[in-house]
Amino acid sequence: MTNFFSEKTRSIIRNVIIIVFTYPYSMVGYLLRKKTYANIQSLCLFIGYPRSGHSLIGAIIDAHPNAVISQELDFVKLYNWGFSMGQLYFLIEQNAKRIASKGRNNSGYSYEIEGLWQGTKKDIRVIGDKKGGLSTKRFIKKNNISQIQNQIPLKFIHVVRNPFDNIATMIKKDKPYTFKGAFQEYQANALFIESLIMSENHSIYTVFHEDLIQNPHEFLKKMCAYLQIPFFEDFADKTNKIIFATVHKSSKNYSYTETEIKQIYKLIDEVTFLKNKKYTFEKQL
Repeated sequence: MTNFFSEKTRSIIRNVIIIVFTYPYSMVGYLLRKKTYANIQSLCLFIGYPRSGHSLIGAIIDAHPNAVISQELDFVKLYNWGFSMGQLYFLIEQNAKRIASKGRNNSGYSYEIEGLWQGTKKDIRVIGDKKGGLSTKRFIKKNNISQIQNQIPLKFIHVVRNPFDNIATMIKKDKPYTFKGAFQEYQANALFIESLIMSENHSIYTVFHEDLIQNPHEFLKKMCAYLQIPFFEDFADKTNKIIFATVHKSSKNYSYTETEIKQIYKLIDEVTFLKNKKYTFEKQL
């Protein structure tokens, strides 16, 4: 297929296959497991930026007995295609089970947490998908957040890293990103999320990656309170083991020009949650 079709055509073919096979599969799956989702209280979606630490936090939430978080399912795309909420619940659950069975590996790291509930659940209260950067782009293109909120209480998790590190990682790992492409995507997402926060119409929990690393116990307490699921020490003790001891400073692996540094500082000054954190190029907080 690679030799005969363009990337755009191949993408269309993949999407058609998803619709043809996944739609009826998820419809039947939901009907068979409908009782499993009877106690769901909220939908948790990630918003933010590529390479900001979504995988780690998604894995932690999925380790809770009352929460299921899929990895890269692309909830927003499927919702826009007309999949029902019940179908999406089923696909989220199946994705989470499959990822857990493979050790929850992503970006060269293992996010498997032994002794907890990744892939197996007691009573699902929170369900969601980890697809932060792309979900944000999709909401920018088609802002149907209110439509989703009318069906189920929606809780956003917004993960923020030092933008100098975040953009450098995007350039390094998400080729063929240039500084211009990475910066423009980061900027668009940050300004959009700032508008959501300022509107005060949405439930958004901003997680600063550096704070998570420095005080994981406090983060876990706040996260559980936000999602309205119980916090317990065993959960905290076991998840602490996979949280990185230090923040990975990717800006050391990319040589910013003076102009690029000025552009990022200008953005930091324009976005309240970045400005308040006082991010700098010279010092990581």
